[in-house]
Amino acid sequence: MNMSAHPCPSVSIIINCFNGAKYLSESIDSVLAQTFKDWELILWDNRSTDESAKIFKSYSDSRFHYHLAVEHVPLGEARNLAASIASGEWIAFLDCDDMWHPHKLQLQMDRIARGDQNLGLVYGNTGFVHGSNSRSVRYSTTQFYGFRSLPEGDIFRFLCDMNFISLVSGLIRKSMFIQVGGLSSYLKQCEDYEMFLKIARISKVAAVNEVCCYYRLHDSNLTLSQPELSYLESIHILKQFPNDPQVSKSISKWKVQFMLWVLRKRKVRYFLRVAPYALTYQVFGVVSKILFQKVRQKFFVLARDQ
Repeated sequence: MNMSAHPCPSVSIIINCFNGAKYLSESIDSVLAQTFKDWELILWDNRSTDESAKIFKSYSDSRFHYHLAVEHVPLGEARNLAASIASGEWIAFLDCDDMWHPHKLQLQMDRIARGDQNLGLVYGNTGFVHGSNSRSVRYSTTQFYGFRSLPEGDIFRFLCDMNFISLVSGLIRKSMFIQVGGLSSYLKQCEDYEMFLKIARISKVAAVNEVCCYYRLHDSNLTLSQPELSYLESIHILKQFPNDPQVSKSISKWKVQFMLWVLRKRKVRYFLRVAPYALTYQVFGVVSKILFQKVRQKFFVLARDQ
């Protein structure tokens, strides 16, 4: 379909799909249910071998655009490729297992209309649902992080401490997406966190406090199957912002959280990797020394028993 034949929409919605047939219809239906109608939907098929293409093509809507990738690429690169053909002023990513509330885009566009003209990002409260229970919210972003309301404006320092913006909730100005270099192709889990940090450092951010989208928790989530990546990649990302006292404090917090996770899960292969962190802490010096002792005790006990 020739996309240039259609007027440029306000929002380009991107679904990156690789064998996502199981929940794809629910995701698409949540787009069609949007009360805000000025959008296009791009499905970037990353060489799926299931029924994903068939499902998407079963819909008849001039705003739908299917694109089959030339080759399978990492998710971050696939998102960038899809964004490169988006014609909207704003970009929104919707994974093929997640969903939006019908008012999601309208709430965000209303927030843009009454906000700073230089906003680079509008995000929202995310409801986390389990498996096929697509509307039974277990908890939300505000509940999980203890926010009375979501941070707005200059949120860089908050975001350094906590990765509280879900990609499914984001509405990103395309020019800002391009300016920060899009999404990393080498990160496996936190490429969106890196992008949001880069945006938050140079732009104002707005938020919608209503639950406007749903992130589905299931066994295939990389966040659940490899939680250690969240810590390791977040620490790596923050090190890209040197000579910033706030970032240094945040790195220390992430390291403490990682060490606590290691202790709780008894992940032997990470003990030696995280133990040296304790030697570099300043803000959390006392806590780190205690944690280091526990890590060392755990390691030697396990090593002795082998």
